[in-house]
Amino acid sequence: FNWGKTRKEADIRVGVATAPWRVVLRHMPATHQTVHPTEPRDPRWGFQVHGTADTMDGAQVTLVMGQLDPDWRMQVVAADLTGKVWPARMVTGSGTPGGDDQIQTCVFTGIQLASVKEFRVEVRRVHWVEFRGVRLQASGKLPEAQMLRFAEGQVITFDELIDLDSGRATDYPPADPGENPLAGVGETVLRAREMGFDAAAGLDGLQILQTQFALLDDADWGRLDPYEVIDRLHRGRFAPRILKPARADGTGRVYAFETRDGGMGMLRLKTLSDTAPRVTIELRRIER
Repeated sequence: FNWGKTRKEADIRVGVATAPWRVVLRHMPATHQTVHPTEPRDPRWGFQVHGTADTMDGAQVTLVMGQLDPDWRMQVVAADLTGKVWPARMVTGSGTPGGDDQIQTCVFTGIQLASVKEFRVEVRRVHWVEFRGVRLQASGKLPEAQMLRFAEGQVITFDELIDLDSGRATDYPPADPGENPLAGVGETVLRAREMGFDAAAGLDGLQILQTQFALLDDADWGRLDPYEVIDRLHRGRFAPRILKPARADGTGRVYAFETRDGGMGMLRLKTLSDTAPRVTIELRRIER
């Protein structure tokens, strides 16, 4: 901003998005079906699909929508037949003669319409905070900005619990008499969550206690920087109950993750044991 030399103070409003993206419209181009998931006390979204098409740049979807409340943010993504989520690379929009309605056209480069399973409109709430009388001149030397970076990678084999924020593995807390500690619904698992553990070893995969993930390509492990990992997580997050071994096509091994405590990074599912709950993972945690 150019505040001018004479202004000494300003009131500044900052919008903070604290919730994950959630879907409020799904459109399946193959069947022309549209679904509008809603939650209690949602505003009237008014999102409608006007049309889909193939272009020279990629698959395209055109939406008609009303004016979005400033307390919400919106994005449009495409999910392909393998589950990969594609962000819109080209977005154009305009108002309509009818008044408040707008038209927005999104193009997804690198994917054709036949490969799109569904287009999604996602929203998340923004909380606004106002800072009054902010001084526009620093009273002292500003600290140097710290860039995000990956911590040293860790390869971890564990039999019971893992804390993805630290890479610490340990045993389950003592169970109540007669309780199966691997049941997944008992007090033992609840205590493990309260102690900050994020996942557990299982025979059929990595059992997730309280962490969100986004599926990445295998090549992303050495290709993405921390900021790109966070962006992929925000665009494609989901909350699985279990992560299973790689699919037949070799995908499904690398994920971005965010724990309940806000830790982020990449996880690679390496090996499982056929005879006991034992999992080997590789972690690249993001730190400042």
